[in-house]
Amino acid sequence: MSRANHLSDDITDFSSDFSGLRKVINSEMSEGTYVGLRQSLKPRFVLVWVDLGLTHLLFIGSLYGAAVGKSWIQAPGWALAIGLTLHRLSLFLHEAAHFNVGRSKRANDLLTDVLISPFVLTSIGAYRPGHMLHHRHLGTASDPERSYQHPLNPKFLISGLVGLRVIEVVRSRESGNASLRSLRGVAVPAIGVVIYAGLFALGLIRSNWQYSLALVAGVISIFPLVGSLRQLLEHRADRDHFLSPSGSTVTRSFPTAPLGWLLGAAGFNRHLAHHWDPGISYTRLRQLERHLVNTSAESILEARRNGYLVTFLSLWTSR
Repeated sequence: MSRANHLSDDITDFSSDFSGLRKVINSEMSEGTYVGLRQSLKPRFVLVWVDLGLTHLLFIGSLYGAAVGKSWIQAPGWALAIGLTLHRLSLFLHEAAHFNVGRSKRANDLLTDVLISPFVLTSIGAYRPGHMLHHRHLGTASDPERSYQHPLNPKFLISGLVGLRVIEVVRSRESGNASLRSLRGVAVPAIGVVIYAGLFALGLIRSNWQYSLALVAGVISIFPLVGSLRQLLEHRADRDHFLSPSGSTVTRSFPTAPLGWLLGAAGFNRHLAHHWDPGISYTRLRQLERHLVNTSAESILEARRNGYLVTFLSLWTSR
C-alpha cells in the first residue's frame, strides 16, 4: 500500500481540504516544518511582471496580426490566437486574487485593475469572492466556478463557441457579490468594453471585416471556451464522482510544455499544489513540489499528473 493510500481509502487528493495531509507531511519532513517551508516561499514579483509583460505582448501581437492579415482564411486562426493569449492574460487575475501580483494588497489590486482586469471584463474585487468560494466549496453545488460539473461532449464545446459560457460565468459571479456594484466593479469592465468597442469600430472603419470578426470570436467565443475547458480538465473526475456527498473531486497537474505554457500559465499547470496551499505564488510552486519529495504528497502529485490531450481524450470517451 502506498503512502497516499493509508491516508484515505476515498477517491481524494486533498484538494478540498489539505489539513489532514499537511499534518502527515509535517511529520515526514527531514528538515524543519511545513509552516517554516511555506514562510520561506516568498513571491518572485519580478518573474510575475516579466511573465505578465510577455503575455501582453503576445496578446497585442495577436491583435496586430489579425489587423494586418486581411484574408478570410486567416481569420479563424487569428481568432484562436486572440482567445488563447487573452486566456493566458486572464490567468494572472487568479494570481492577483491571492495577492501575489503586487508587493502590497493595495498595489496588487491597483496593478491588476489597470493591467489585467479591463481586458477580461472583471475587476479583481468582483473576481476574488467567487474564487475564494471555489477553494472552499470545490466539488460541491456551491462552487461558483463549476465548468467541470458539465460532461465533456459536443454540447459543451458548442455552447462555449456560441457564447453561452459567458452567460454562465456572469451569473455565477452575480450571486451575492456586492463588489460588482462598487465604483471600481462597474468602471473596470466598462473601460474594457470601451477598449474592445474601439478596436472593433477601427476594423469597421477600415473595412477590415476579417479583423472585427476575429476580435469578436476571440473574445466572446474562444476565450471563455478555453477557460471553461481548462477548468474541466483540471477538476472533472471520470463520470460523476466529483459531486459526492463529501464534496470530493480531483485536481490535476500537467506538464509545462508545450500546452502547459499556454493553458497552464501562472501556475495552473501545477494546479494540485496550488489547491493545497493557495496563498503560495505560482513562482514558488516548483520549489514546493521539490520539498514534498519523499513525503506522502509525492505519490499523490504523480498520480494526478497527466497531459492535457490525454486527459481530454479520457474524459471525452468516459462521458
